[in-house]
Amino acid sequence: MSREKPFLSCIVPAFNESENLQKFIPALATTLEEQQIDYEILVVDDGSKDNTIAVLTPMLDQYPLRVLELSRNFGKEAALSAGIDHVKNNLTLFIDADFQHPLDAIPTMISLWEGGYDMVYGIRNRSTESPLKKFLTNAYYKFLNFSSDIEIPENAGDF
Repeated sequence: MSREKPFLSCIVPAFNESENLQKFIPALATTLEEQQIDYEILVVDDGSKDNTIAVLTPMLDQYPLRVLELSRNFGKEAALSAGIDHVKNNLTLFIDADFQHPLDAIPTMISLWEGGYDMVYGIRNRSTESPLKKFLTNAYYKFLNFSSDIEIPENAGDF
């Protein structure tokens, strides 16, 4: 069963991401335009000390872009939460500005949502990470699932 044409809000937390945002916003916009969907990009500046706002300002006229500027650095989770409070709808994609989350996964995620899934998430490939990082990540997910009523899949991104 297909859903109506979506309006997608992309929440992009940013802390000192001016260099990445110069390339990321155009790349994200191109990916979304190829999907022929309506969208907005909401960048949440989490108290950046670089020129993140100056980089974003000229883009406001080029893309369906909004910027939410936090008074100081509160952390990624707080930036995402602030973004949720300011999106225009209830279909949201969390995505980092550093290209950690592959843009080419977005069409598949949209397709899965259109197919009826309420939540779609990405699973990170950790094959190139050090054994120590893999061990600590595995321990983190075991602790998270032990302390939660909801099972969180290992290596799931907040994307």
